[in-house]
Amino acid sequence: MFLSEMDMNRLSLVSQFTFVDLAGSEKLDGEHDVDRINEAKFINKSLSSLATVIHSLKEKYEKETVDNYSELKQRLSPARLNTSTYSYRSGVSSTSTGRKTHIPYRDSKLTHILKNCFNQGNSSTHLIICLAPSKSSLQ
Repeated sequence: MFLSEMDMNRLSLVSQFTFVDLAGSEKLDGEHDVDRINEAKFINKSLSSLATVIHSLKEKYEKETVDNYSELKQRLSPARLNTSTYSYRSGVSSTSTGRKTHIPYRDSKLTHILKNCFNQGNSSTHLIICLAPSKSSLQ
């Protein structure tokens, strides 16, 4: 949902569906041609980059939650309650040391394309996973 600061009386809801068919993680056995090996490297790099982005977003969210709680607790302390007003810092992306958390969206084309799926503060991302039930598909 995107809110316009100019017209807060009207709210508009923007939705986006992104469907991505991800290849499975490739495990090579024995002799394979160069093209198949390069394809497997590319697939595994993309999936690894996606996992790194998701992990970085989780860490960023946890740090923001702690930072916002600490700020609220400090601002609402009895000694400061009468002298300051609380202002919520939306979109904080820094740690307690002041360094910004880096989300590596540009590490692969996949994560660069999916950036908007993860980048909104109020987005919801769902995964549908299809697994082959055969014993030969198990690793």
